[in-house]
Amino acid sequence: MTANIVKRELALEAIKSWPECYDNLAVPIFIYSYAGKDAPARVVARPVLDDVYNLSSWYDRAGCVLYKDVPEVLLRLRELGFDRRVMNRVLLKRLRFKVYTGKALIKFFLKFPVEFTRSVPYYLRALRDEV
Repeated sequence: MTANIVKRELALEAIKSWPECYDNLAVPIFIYSYAGKDAPARVVARPVLDDVYNLSSWYDRAGCVLYKDVPEVLLRLRELGFDRRVMNRVLLKRLRFKVYTGKALIKFFLKFPVEFTRSVPYYLRALRDEV
């Protein structure tokens, strides 16, 4: 995890614009993107500790975060005016079928069938826009 500093007012405004965000573990991406859409951002490279002892706090929901939460954030950013084609490309990049992706999708479906079903429209919307 990295430390990201966002003005409190902007973070609250972002959350207010998407009240359903509380069940989404990728919501920090949304908040930082929301805050950065009209303001300058500074990126500083620093060493970061993540996945200490090979067990992230959200590890059991990793498939859900990758295949449902992040796509949901990308679609919300599209609605905010971020470039549709870029957001769709990033979203559809997750569907490139590789052995790992196939296994991850199957595991995601078996472990989180409801979330898997909810995520399908995100991908269909992006595919429809690309055609």
